[in-house]
Amino acid sequence: MTYLISIFMITTFYHHLLLTLMTLEILMISSMLSIFYILTLINFEYFIMIMIPIIICEGIMGLTILIMIIQFKGKGSLNSMNLNI
Repeated sequence: MTYLISIFMITTFYHHLLLTLMTLEILMISSMLSIFYILTLINFEYFIMIMIPIIICEGIMGLTILIMIIQFKGKGSLNSMNLNI
């Protein structure tokens, strides 16, 4: 259910970069939980140890890019900037 809600949020709030990043984090966490539930049935839980650092690094990279865009462009809205850097 959260997966569908996060996809809906991406399609409606795509113009603001911070909301898009937060929605992508919700999407990744809900995907991870559904994969974890499936893999628990076949005793393959250590996959979560691989997935969590990937999610953390993705979030850090997104926030770093957001900070760099705000520093250079001055705005965090995707409507007011050209992303051809």
